[in-house]
Amino acid sequence: MAAEHPEQTDYTNITDQYRRSKLEPWRVHVEEHMMRTLAGDLGGKTVLDLACGEGFLTRRLKQWGADRVLGIDRSAAMIELAKSQQDDSSGGVDYRVAEVVGLELGERFDVIAAGWLLCYSRTSAELLAMARTIEQHLAPGGRFFSLTGAPEHSPAHFDATRPYGFTKSAASPELADGTPITWTFTLPNGETFELDNYYLSEGTHEKVFAEAGLSDFVWHRAQVSSAGLAEYGHEFWKAFLEDPPMVCLEVKRA
Repeated sequence: MAAEHPEQTDYTNITDQYRRSKLEPWRVHVEEHMMRTLAGDLGGKTVLDLACGEGFLTRRLKQWGADRVLGIDRSAAMIELAKSQQDDSSGGVDYRVAEVVGLELGERFDVIAAGWLLCYSRTSAELLAMARTIEQHLAPGGRFFSLTGAPEHSPAHFDATRPYGFTKSAASPELADGTPITWTFTLPNGETFELDNYYLSEGTHEKVFAEAGLSDFVWHRAQVSSAGLAEYGHEFWKAFLEDPPMVCLEVKRA
């Protein structure tokens, strides 16, 4: 989840906390599970991971069968952390410090993924700039899939996710495009840290991706892995699934 604007969250001071937050049950059994499902068969494919952070998803994409994976993030601290976690299974994984908006790699990829990127767009124009970067780097017939904050998540339920280690808060109870959203994470040892992003409606997302030339837009509602249901039980996940705080989306390039 790496910000695209310097006035937003500074990841330099929270890299380790952010890494540890990836071990929370919802991140393993909802976030990772959904991204794995959407990734599908990556055998022999090239994959670009935008806003890769400390490389959690980047490494998974390689483990899931991709031939080559390139992770991009604007935070040098996150990229350094990603590189430090390379091991013998990380062959074919590269990282680069760069902004997503205005990115020009001079090549196209079979698949583009983004673990938390779009929610940093403050306006439809900024989202369009991201969508155009995606279109520019997708090979014909390629797919883009992403995890992002659920536009339909009601502010009335922003505190209901506290049992999962985080809450959300909005600058205004009436959500409109551009409304700031703050995520506050609480780690098992009591440490807290915050991430800031923005609300954009479902309709804005769909319109912008169509304008960028990407089609077959699909929203994927949050789902829990069978392992997560078995380990924690259905009751544990009830509040999360009744009004999910996150959602996945998928589009294609003709």
